[in-house]
Amino acid sequence: MRNYFPPTEYLTRKNKEAKRNDYPSLVYNAMIHPLLSFSIKGVLWYQGENNVGNAEPYTDWLTCMIGDWRNRWNSELPFYIIQLPNFDSINKKPLWAEMRDAQSKVLAVPGTHLIVTSDLGDPYDLHPRNKQRVGMRAALQALHYEYGYSDIVSESPMFERMEINGDKVIITFKNTGSGLEIRSRYGCLQGFAIAGEDKKFHWALGEFKDNRIVIWNPKVPNPVAVRYNWENNPDGNLYNKDGLPACLFRTDNW
Repeated sequence: MRNYFPPTEYLTRKNKEAKRNDYPSLVYNAMIHPLLSFSIKGVLWYQGENNVGNAEPYTDWLTCMIGDWRNRWNSELPFYIIQLPNFDSINKKPLWAEMRDAQSKVLAVPGTHLIVTSDLGDPYDLHPRNKQRVGMRAALQALHYEYGYSDIVSESPMFERMEINGDKVIITFKNTGSGLEIRSRYGCLQGFAIAGEDKKFHWALGEFKDNRIVIWNPKVPNPVAVRYNWENNPDGNLYNKDGLPACLFRTDNW
C-alpha cells in the first residue's frame, strides 16, 4: 500500500483550507451522480493535470474511482484513459512523465485501456488544439473493444521486456500492429536513454532488429536501465506502422 493522504486530508494540507470548488465529491455529486439512471457503454477519462506533482497516489485513486463507478452503475464499465499529452518544456523535473506513468499503471485493472497522446500536445499550452486526433485515437479503441471491429489496430506499442547483451539493450514491444517504425526523415531513433549502475542516464543510439529495438551508448559499457520519453515534453519518435506512438516507460525504480 502506498503512503499517501486521503483526499480530504491532502486538500487540507495542500491548501490549508479546502475551498468550496475543491471539496471532495462536489464535482461527482453535481455532474456524475445525476447520470446514474442512464445506461452508458463506457467511460472516456481525460483528467490528471491538477495531479501533476503528486503522481504517486494517482494510480490508487483512479483505481478506486473505477471500482466505485462500476459498483454504482452495477456494470463492469470499460474505462479508456487518455494519457496526458506533452507539455511544459521549462520544468526540468519529469513531473508530467511521472503522471503519465501513474496513468499507465491503471492498466492492471481489467477492462481498462490507454490512449497515448504524447505527440499531440503543445509545450506551452495546457489545452492542446489537436483534439480531433485525440478523439480519433479514442474512437479506434472503442470501435475495437466495444463495437466488434477486431481488425482495427487501436493500441500503442507498449514495453514488454528487455535483454542485456554486452553493452547493448534489446527491447521488445507488444501491440506492434503492422510493425514498428521510426518517424524521422533521417531514420534516427529518439527518446531512449540508458544508464549503468551509476544511475546516470545518457541518450541512446538505436536501430531496428527483427522488429525489436537495440540501443546503446559508448559511455555506458554495462547498461542496467532504460527509459523512453521520460520527459515533460518528449520527442520520442517510435510508432507502429498504424500511426500510434509508443508509450513511455522506465525499467528502473530510482
